[in-house]
Amino acid sequence: MDADLSDAVSLTYDAFGRMVEQNRSGVYTPIAYSPASQELALMSGQTLQKAMVPLSGSALAVYNSSGLLYYAHPDMLGSIRLATTPSRTMYFDTAYAPFGETYASAGGANLDPAYTGLDNFGARYLASSMARFMTPDWSATAAPVPYAKLGDPQSLNLYAYVDNNPVSLTDPTGHYVCNGTKAQCQTVSDGLAQARTALRSQNLAKDQRAALKKVVSTFGKAGDEHDGVTISFGRTQSSKATADAHSYTGESGLLRTDITFNSKFFGSLNTIQVAGVLVHERSHGLDGIARGNMDPQIKKQEFATEMRAYNVESLVPKGLGVYYPGLWNPNWDPGSAEASRFIGVFRGAIASTSDWCNISGAPGC
Repeated sequence: MDADLSDAVSLTYDAFGRMVEQNRSGVYTPIAYSPASQELALMSGQTLQKAMVPLSGSALAVYNSSGLLYYAHPDMLGSIRLATTPSRTMYFDTAYAPFGETYASAGGANLDPAYTGLDNFGARYLASSMARFMTPDWSATAAPVPYAKLGDPQSLNLYAYVDNNPVSLTDPTGHYVCNGTKAQCQTVSDGLAQARTALRSQNLAKDQRAALKKVVSTFGKAGDEHDGVTISFGRTQSSKATADAHSYTGESGLLRTDITFNSKFFGSLNTIQVAGVLVHERSHGLDGIARGNMDPQIKKQEFATEMRAYNVESLVPKGLGVYYPGLWNPNWDPGSAEASRFIGVFRGAIASTSDWCNISGAPGC
């Protein structure tokens, strides 16, 4: 609630800690969210005030009750600095201080009609004017200082944003420091949400759900280093690959999988494709752990791991009931859909194994 009682705002939160309604002197503004808990729309009763539709590359198409208003373009940290109209003119241009305070702007307003000064980070809200979260950090499992690194004093402050280093680090969920930009890490978070939604689908057979669960369940909570998964962005071994995975034993003895998205292609992926790639590469990581925490050493091992990886990747779009190039089409004939899916998996495994052989020159190639 604002300190100035003449402009008081009453806020209503749901069971997930999300702000779902504002009351400004009897004027109510409901807030609608996507399944991934992103703010999707601001309403005035049944009238749309503003809707934010995600586009590729973490851009947004913003609508009001009259139709498309503007396109919002993020910078490398995910902040919306520029918006353009459908006629390709500037709608607004904004500059931010390190923690998100607006210090210069031109054009139209770059604020929600019901903006309170609090930015939604999923797990909690950040007040950019104070460079602090409004509630302390928390974890799903009991921990004396959640997500803290005892060798890093900055991480012991449960209200601080990304170790007080907002220029080079991001925190897309309110829980953890990510190796990518805010936009990249938010897309990964949304992708995992899609994979978990697919897992709950009735479109999958029992054995298919078990295969997908085996992979998805190992991602754990965002920011939890004990799940053994690190996601980053950069160059992959093969310039053609969307992503790759590497299995090894960390310094602490923890069995780890590093997943690297190819920065060249990542921006063109939608969240369902990101979900598919994540489970694909994590499947490779689990196979690597089973091999004694080693990457494939011979062609036979590579082909087997690719078959399993493409199989679980194909289960994401099947569970969601959406088209996914080469691996699933909801319009396939029901009598031959599984055969078509297997053919897609087989072709993908052959192509990836061939690419791996060209790079590795391993036995059997």
